[in-house]
Amino acid sequence: MSATAPSRPRQAISAGTRRTPQLWVARALGSLLAGAATCGALLALDPVVAPGSWTMTSALAVAAAAVLLATLRAMWTNRFGPTAVAAAAAAAAVLNHYGSPRAGSGSASDPGTLARLEALLQEAFQQINEGVAPLVAGQEVGLLIVVGALAVLLLVDLSVALKVPVLGGLALLTLWIPAVVLGATASGWALVWAGLPWLALVAALPTSTGRRARLVTAGWAAGVLALALGVAPVLSAAPGWGAVALPRLGSGSGSVSLSDDLDLRRDLQARSAQTVLTYTLTAPDGSASPVSAAGLGPLRSFTLMDFDGRSWSADVQDGPLTSWETGQLLLPEGQDANPLSRTQVEVAVAVDGLTDRYLPLTLAPRELEIAGSWQYDPTRDLVLGSEATTADTTYRMLAEVPTLTAAGLATQSSDDPPDQAALTMPGSAHDGDVTALAAQVTDGRPTTYDKALALQTYLRTSGGFVYDEQIPPATSDDAVWDFLQDQRGYCVQFATAMVVMARSLGLPARLAVGFLPGTDQGGTVTVTGRQAHAWPEIWFDESGWVRFEPTPAVQTGAPPSWTFTTATGPTTPAAEDEPTATANRPTITASAPPTTSAAGERAGASSAGWWVAGAALGFVGLGTWYATRRARPRRTDPEQAWDAVRRALAGSGLTWTDATTPRQAVQALRESAILDDAAFDAIKNVAAELERSRYAAGGATATSDQLEAWITQIDGALRPTATGLRRRGSTPRRRR
Repeated sequence: MSATAPSRPRQAISAGTRRTPQLWVARALGSLLAGAATCGALLALDPVVAPGSWTMTSALAVAAAAVLLATLRAMWTNRFGPTAVAAAAAAAAVLNHYGSPRAGSGSASDPGTLARLEALLQEAFQQINEGVAPLVAGQEVGLLIVVGALAVLLLVDLSVALKVPVLGGLALLTLWIPAVVLGATASGWALVWAGLPWLALVAALPTSTGRRARLVTAGWAAGVLALALGVAPVLSAAPGWGAVALPRLGSGSGSVSLSDDLDLRRDLQARSAQTVLTYTLTAPDGSASPVSAAGLGPLRSFTLMDFDGRSWSADVQDGPLTSWETGQLLLPEGQDANPLSRTQVEVAVAVDGLTDRYLPLTLAPRELEIAGSWQYDPTRDLVLGSEATTADTTYRMLAEVPTLTAAGLATQSSDDPPDQAALTMPGSAHDGDVTALAAQVTDGRPTTYDKALALQTYLRTSGGFVYDEQIPPATSDDAVWDFLQDQRGYCVQFATAMVVMARSLGLPARLAVGFLPGTDQGGTVTVTGRQAHAWPEIWFDESGWVRFEPTPAVQTGAPPSWTFTTATGPTTPAAEDEPTATANRPTITASAPPTTSAAGERAGASSAGWWVAGAALGFVGLGTWYATRRARPRRTDPEQAWDAVRRALAGSGLTWTDATTPRQAVQALRESAILDDAAFDAIKNVAAELERSRYAAGGATATSDQLEAWITQIDGALRPTATGLRRRGSTPRRRR
């Protein structure tokens, strides 16, 4: 009587099924996919935040945190533990990086760290509230983005650990909120690069097995790709998409107006390329102009006197504004109406994108013709309207341009300013420090002009200052002193520093705000919002208020002609080369020699360097742990040996369920064509030792070396199966 093979073992082995990943690999892969999705979602901020250092910093921060999470989850099965540890590490990194005395340097924190971090966050919210999209992100807004990105990563990773990755998608969507609220065009690529990793998590890709699961994941990925590339652009163009408005988020309309409340703590906001006005220059008789746009100088909208150590504010008018008659010269208070030499030039102005109650005027005294209700303030030398300018506003000026020279200014004093407020110091704890530095810079300079020129040269060329649109965090209550220490800023910082330093020396000084001369295009000079500018003016008893230019040439071009000379002597510091071209929107450019520039660039690069080091450390740690894991001695007890056999066979497409006993698995494997007799005997030996260890009184009899030898024999027999015996149509052979 012949025995028949049992049916259950024949069905216990499933061929062609993908090997199930080890759990630690799946957990680590889940964290890495969460990091990839978060980095992709950061692209959703592009329409509202201009690309800058925040992009690399936030991506590196997320990558470093994702690697840390992957390492922790690979070694630790607790669901909340890795999240807590990673959150603590991220908080420590943020505190050390942004809250250190010199943010971005990565120096050790001190007791004032939390206060500095709070100040940065407050400044970030203020900049966002008052800025115009796309916002230029400095350290403050960059901090907010990094913190938000890390929070999103932690939430997505935790949702994966809790096996509800669908909820992680809600965390990712928070990075789309700014663009939707501001009505910015949705980013299709953000949806792609965030959606693909997220869908892989939803489809359980790290632990998925079988062809069906892989096909489902691929289908979802293809679906989101088609949605992003096809449907998203249509939705973003639909009426009402992202049409929610928030108060006080900047104009965003393309029109430009100049703020008379200047804060030295703020980064320079994005300046519009909109044309604010155009003008033409001619002689009074209509012939060619005797003065170029550069010779005419900037157009000034208003001047400021009141500075509190951080902000400039508009002055309270002491008396009523005055009107004027046609042909009347608008002459600032205290200025001579009959200087030795003046050149007349007619300026015809057409307003375009300027919406402002302050009217841009020549620095020189001028006659003014304009329709509407406008009044003149001779103390501040400004014209103020009851209504703002519009695109159809036009006006004409006949300017009396004085001939200023270094020699002429060097003979004048500054003893009789029209307003004593021009000598007022901020009253901060660092007034004495500013005074001492100003005295050191102007040591040996006897006249008002000598001192003013020495201050301009120090700030513009010789002091190592760098033009930077992003302001370092405050380290004291005096914004000028912070600037003089950090040596980084834009025109408002440079001009304010010169005003305060001049006042500390007894020189009357004020801040002027307006527009640089613009670009001459075939006889018509075009001025854009990017040429908005601030500069200091020093009082001279005979010439009145005289412009100086401490801001580096990269923004302003050549300095005023009366400060640009090659002569020698105490009144003429070394000449600076006139640049051949002026950039509209510089980023970070040194005004000092190349060595200082390189140092400045290294200082700027250190912002991202800390995160690079953190990411590298994470990768090194992960590699070390993996190498250690690989180097550990193999567990060679029968249970571990049997698990090794299962994993090896699964890699060749042979799997069985936990309900299958070792003896049933061996019986089912008799029909496998990929096992030679020696490998099959080794499997039987391991199964027999497993049964002895479980059920026999004496336990297993094989040594660890024997178990390892059997496993090695099985592995060696299975490697050739990469050629695919079954795929070539091999017929299973039955062992007896």
